Amino acid sequence: MSRALFTSLRLRDAHLRKLLCVGQYVQYCKSEKDIMHFISENTEIVRGRSLTPEISLRLFTPKCRFWTERPELWPFPEPFWAIYWPGGQALARYLLNKPEVSVGKRVLDLGCGCGASAIAAKLSGATHVVANDIDPGELL
Repeated sequence: MSRALFTSLRLRDAHLRKLLCVGQYVQYCKSEKDIMHFISENTEIVRGRSLTPEISLRLFTPKCRFWTERPELWPFPEPFWAIYWPGGQALARYLLNKPEVSVGKRVLDLGCGCGASAIAAKLSGATHVVANDIDPGELL
């Protein structure tokens, strides 16, 4: 998984790690490394099937086992971070097409979801990018 994605999805609170690592598929996650391993095992690297083919993201796809699992078995309550929403694709594409919007600037991606807009801002030359979201699963 890309360093940029994990930078934008860092989970810092051990209590939240417990909440994210429940269910029959995952043992208690003791570290960020365990969470990263779970994400890499249960998502697919997606590139080229969006408005931003230059950005690779780890997402839930029909090939992933949690795509068809009952939501109560998911280790994440609502894995909105694992879907590249159309609005996020459009914003990321805009930032990549118009780098003057973010070049040399500090950028806050509020409600970052999968982090694609934050990644696009950094690729476009932003000097500092913060990806922020209320959902703890998105802060891994």
